[in-house]
Order: sequence, then structure tokens, then C-alpha cells
Amino acid sequence: MPERRLQAIICCRNTYRVATVDGHTGVFWERKLRLTIDSSENGPDKRAPALMDAGMMGDRVDAIFATPEEISRFLKP
Repeated sequence: MPERRLQAIICCRNTYRVATVDGHTGVFWERKLRLTIDSSENGPDKRAPALMDAGMMGDRVDAIFATPEEISRFLKP
């Protein structure tokens, strides 16, 4: 699903702009974006991290990576 696949995470001070493969960008405060790892068979494919809604109000998201090393490749200042 292109709307769930991460393209980049751009950080500026305490705000993150999260771009997905389908061209959309969401803006989240740093406490509303969680970077997580799921290396299990249910996790995302390597080099294809996923964005999932989190929180009761829909104001939080999880960026889920297959390995810790992938995070630095997608996170840009």
C-alpha cells in the first residue's frame, strides 16, 4: 500500500515531516512519531518501512522498520 510505505522522514527542530511513497506528507510533533523495529515475519520488508496509525485520537503514528540500521537511511535533517 503506497500510502503506508515510507519514503523519508525529515526532521526540523521538534517537528517531523513524514513522506510516503504515494506523495503525501504528514506533519507530527516529535512526541507523536514513534520509530519502532519489527524484525518478525509480520514486520515490514527490508527497505520498505511502513507507517501505521496509533493512538486513540489518530494523532500519533508508528514508523516501523525491519532493522535498526534502516532508520538512519530514512531520517533526514
